[in-house]
Amino acid sequence: MKVITITIDETEAQNLVQLIEGAIRSIGSQAARVGVPLQDKIALAAANAAEAPKPNTENAGKPEQP
Repeated sequence: MKVITITIDETEAQNLVQLIEGAIRSIGSQAARVGVPLQDKIALAAANAAEAPKPNTENAGKPEQP
């Protein structure tokens, strides 16, 4: 099995979980067999996610000194 890694932000993750929930409600147990494990993976990844690094804008726009 190949492992695929994607990068999504928190909002995209929440939207994906909502989409899975909608499929489960619409389709039922067959969708739940696929959707619930995916939701679990998303929740685990979100819990372990690091904050995106914030850009250092302290000296932004200032000319560099030699």
